[in-house]
Amino acid sequence: MYAEAKRVNHSAIVLAVDFSSTLGQDRGLLDFNNKLLFMHVVNAVKAVAEETIIVTSSQEQSEKYRKVAGSNVKFAVAPALSNDPFMGALTGFEMAAGK
Repeated sequence: MYAEAKRVNHSAIVLAVDFSSTLGQDRGLLDFNNKLLFMHVVNAVKAVAEETIIVTSSQEQSEKYRKVAGSNVKFAVAPALSNDPFMGALTGFEMAAGK
């Protein structure tokens, strides 16, 4: 028998496509209270969404986040040369299974 697929009612899309020129590094990878900043966001949205999608600007960035986030988080890469938050959101919407 096949396992029944879990129904997803709500998806959370986390945009991590922007590199901070002011800080000189990826903001999501900054340590805040002994946890990376993006993990604070991932943990917060788990309370309201069954699916979490992090949209990054490159495969390399996705791999850095994936090492910390684990297997319960999905990743999508925004189109090349796009730091536009609308394109990042659209990329996440296309992957989302929930509302």
